[in-house]
Amino acid sequence: MLLNDLRNEPLNDPPNDQLNDPLNDPLNDPLNEEDSTNVHVSEKGTKSSNAASTKAESSQLPAALKCSTVLITHPHTDHIMNMFSHARARNVLCGGPGSSSWPKTRYVVPAGCEVEVSTIRSAVNRMDKEIGDCCPTPRSDGMGVTPVQVGEVICIWSKKKLSEEGEGKLPEEGVFAFTYPVSHIGDVVVKGGGEGGSEVPMSVGYTIFTRYIEEFIKAEYQGLPGKEIGRLVKEGMEVKDRKVVSHLLCSYTGDTRVSGLEGGEGTLRGRAMEARMLVTECTYMGGAKEREMAVLRGHVDAEGFGQAVVRMWGSSGGGEQRIVVGHFSAKYRGDSDWVARRFFEVLEKTDGWREEWRGRIGVINNQATGEGDSIIWGGGGRDSKKATEGAKIG
Repeated sequence: MLLNDLRNEPLNDPPNDQLNDPLNDPLNDPLNEEDSTNVHVSEKGTKSSNAASTKAESSQLPAALKCSTVLITHPHTDHIMNMFSHARARNVLCGGPGSSSWPKTRYVVPAGCEVEVSTIRSAVNRMDKEIGDCCPTPRSDGMGVTPVQVGEVICIWSKKKLSEEGEGKLPEEGVFAFTYPVSHIGDVVVKGGGEGGSEVPMSVGYTIFTRYIEEFIKAEYQGLPGKEIGRLVKEGMEVKDRKVVSHLLCSYTGDTRVSGLEGGEGTLRGRAMEARMLVTECTYMGGAKEREMAVLRGHVDAEGFGQAVVRMWGSSGGGEQRIVVGHFSAKYRGDSDWVARRFFEVLEKTDGWREEWRGRIGVINNQATGEGDSIIWGGGGRDSKKATEGAKIG
């Protein structure tokens, strides 16, 4: 029911204030996590008396340390191991678990790897006792592990509590993420065994979206002069109607095969591919051997990526969507400009490729050293603006 509602909601560009707040403000971090069947809701809590100074001090911290919700796509070590350092750093900088100056950190993981991640957390906690309990139990302040299924919605921030909306209902205004299926290695595992067993995901993608209320003049009053509408309002007439609008900000696939970029109309993955920003991977540059490796190991290659872009953008032109590509193989440790040039050389050879798409595709070479998260758009020039802000995506 919830997912059907999301699929049917209109997609409009949000007002500016929906983009600027709340994800980039550490004082809006969620508190007092409250769960329901398909909605994980985090509610604002009471801030400490030194909130202003905390905000000023936190503005000097790296963006990642301001994140209280971390979305993990799959349990491979290159995607999860930094979460433990992240939890430790947040707790040390903010006074430790239970400190009123910072809420707990929530790490959202595919349900298929919840036990394994929790086991590692416990091991790290035992080894790190000398500095304090940096990774306590899921419901304690500190590091909480929240498992998700495919199709589940996570509430990152909302204006209202779940109890105010009604059981199982998604708040009308806020920032959320929904999960969708990808195609990597071991996408699902069976938990429980026998006939009672059920498939749970090991790999998921995430789409971050906002919901907000849009008001408009009812059809019967449209076209009336402003003074007439004002008179009706004074007389107590309801001249406005309202609707809830969704805006898909960013989709992140994590590791996936090219098939993870394919989504039919009306499917979760299809909806995810409509986001304004798509962040995905390209492990291999191309060639017959590397393309075979990409399929075998559950990754994207540059040739397959180019073909996927043609399929996604070929008929519609792609609108204003941008794509950021990273996760290049460790063999490409050279300068990021070189990696970007080689990547676009492969794309240019793709049947149906259009040169005007070039400026809407950016490259991050995470194997290059000392370059941070700079995005190279179109194979040349630099744009250090983050692909996503406020929610760290792992």
